[in-house]
Amino acid sequence: QALARPPREAARVARRAVFGASLALIFAAIWCSATAHRVSALGDTRTLSMFNIHTKESLTVTFKRDGKYDQEALKKLNHFMRDWRAEAETKMDPALIDLIWTLHEKLGSKEPIHLISGYRSAATNASLRKKGGGQAKKSQHIQGRAADIHFPDVAVKTLRNSALVQEVGGVGYYPTSGVPFVHVDTGHVRMWPRIPRLELAALFPDGKTAYLPQDGKPITRQDYKLALAKGLVNNTMIASASPAAKIKPADVVTVDGQWV
Repeated sequence: QALARPPREAARVARRAVFGASLALIFAAIWCSATAHRVSALGDTRTLSMFNIHTKESLTVTFKRDGKYDQEALKKLNHFMRDWRAEAETKMDPALIDLIWTLHEKLGSKEPIHLISGYRSAATNASLRKKGGGQAKKSQHIQGRAADIHFPDVAVKTLRNSALVQEVGGVGYYPTSGVPFVHVDTGHVRMWPRIPRLELAALFPDGKTAYLPQDGKPITRQDYKLALAKGLVNNTMIASASPAAKIKPADVVTVDGQWV
């Protein structure tokens, strides 16, 4: 027959059991939290709603699920962003789609994105150039790496500034077009037209960007401080304090005097 434990020893055993159970619960909670964080990071789901101003087509598509591109969804985007003049399509750069989604999210736009131009075949591009449209001979549109976009509920200048903050590639500003728009692409980091030094510096608190202002010289941290002192800084638009790895500066790329 087993001997009964003395009261004090029994109490110690009970406390150890409770302590052990508590530790187990704590570690389980930590593990679940960490797992949930990893799943959240990996489980990125992205949906775009777009309207093509030329074809009048609309599309809402989830192009990324659980952090992975949905190939069928990308095919739908390839068709939607096709050269409507030639009824030709190409494989659009997924990084471009991500950029457009990021801009829409960061700016809090609630309206479908208006697509002015996506893919442009070489033949269409050449035809537009002959008519004096200003298209570059080797446009990023031909490579499926560019889009001209308009957000109905966001000022076009705000869209331009947000695109600059991302530092992904080219940013073109067309505020006086019939439908004001911003060109974004995943090519070289460049912008057109260039803007005044302090206007550009106001977007980058660290005073560093691959984009160049009107005078062609890189901005500095002092330029940002001066822009701040002059009230040019909009805190909702400036670059993140810890941005993603920046692309190395590149010269502005033009072909035959035209913007790419």
